[in-house]
Amino acid sequence: MKKSLSFLLATVIFTLTFAPAALAAQIGDGHTAREEAEGKEIWNKLKAGELKCDTLTDENFGALGEYFMGRMASDSHEAMNNMMTAMMGEDGEEKMHVAL
Repeated sequence: MKKSLSFLLATVIFTLTFAPAALAAQIGDGHTAREEAEGKEIWNKLKAGELKCDTLTDENFGALGEYFMGRMASDSHEAMNNMMTAMMGEDGEEKMHVAL
């Protein structure tokens, strides 16, 4: 039992460490980069006082989530998006970015 649990844990850690970068290398249409750029633009407008938080839409929050996820995940962002879509569907992936 302990060996099975250890193997499972090692597999999960390995997958989370190496699979996102490998998937990102295979998939790349620039969609994620465009969404991150849109989020960065909204972030800059918020910092400059051109936008206020209480006026943001879910779409704006989704773009901000894309931007911040890109900052955290870097090259693995697109692969992580693909994994979230596979697990939760496209709607779930979008909601995750809004929540971020």
